Amino acid sequence: MPNLRDLSNVACVVGVDESDEMGTLPHKSQLSLHVEAVTNAVRDAGLKMSDVDGIFTAGQHSPATIGEALGITPRYVDGTTVGGCSFIIMVGHAVAARTTGCATWPSSRTASPAARRWA
Repeated sequence: MPNLRDLSNVACVVGVDESDEMGTLPHKSQLSLHVEAVTNAVRDAGLKMSDVDGIFTAGQHSPATIGEALGITPRYVDGTTVGGCSFIIMVGHAVAARTTGCATWPSSRTASPAARRWA
């Protein structure tokens, strides 16, 4: 187990966005809104969907469902759902995945500067 101090500053969030539309949208499914938000965040990070090899999600759809909708096969998935702090916990999980070798990205959480990335 690594010293937790050694893990300081190994993660950052670089791609953030929302779905294309906001509000009550009866013509769009929750899955389509999720896919739009991920697609927009990946673009915001300067990446391509083919760069993504990990999925972190909380809510109705499993990481496998999100991966299928995005057209990717993730190497790592996390479907932790514990309320409002789920996404904070997922950053810690991503750092742990990278530290233990489960992740391929070299230096950050939701998008890495090289190799493979996370959504």
